[in-house]
Amino acid sequence: MTMISERIELDEVYYSLVFAGQNGSQPYEYSFGCDVDGNVDTSNFLPERLALLALCRSGAYGTGVVSRWVTRFIDNAYGTCECGVTLALCGDSVCVCGRAYNMWGKQITIEEVDDDYDQTYTWGTAYAKGGAEYAKYAKVNRKN
Repeated sequence: MTMISERIELDEVYYSLVFAGQNGSQPYEYSFGCDVDGNVDTSNFLPERLALLALCRSGAYGTGVVSRWVTRFIDNAYGTCECGVTLALCGDSVCVCGRAYNMWGKQITIEEVDDDYDQTYTWGTAYAKGGAEYAKYAKVNRKN
């Protein structure tokens, strides 16, 4: 297998200033994007959003808490099988030619393929279970 790109994992960290509580039986939560110190950039706020932030900061909706959020993005590794088909290497991938690879592009035997991994609907993954159309799609549409 010739590797086209390696697997990349990126974490995007962002913060929100959150005012949450309950008014009688009605729960509420107001959230504003901020930095780690709770500073809110209001430069693009509409007047209504500014008014709501001011009301929240006045204590009408409790004390604001800075919440940290993390979103993980994974871009799978891509490689070209010896037969010329481009594969997205997400878990164990089986090419239409019958060769199997793990997520790092190392060739493995069909017996080593993880049966618990559902490759059926993964974009760009060519697989031996009747998925020749995916192999063609990946080969034609991958920009490499």
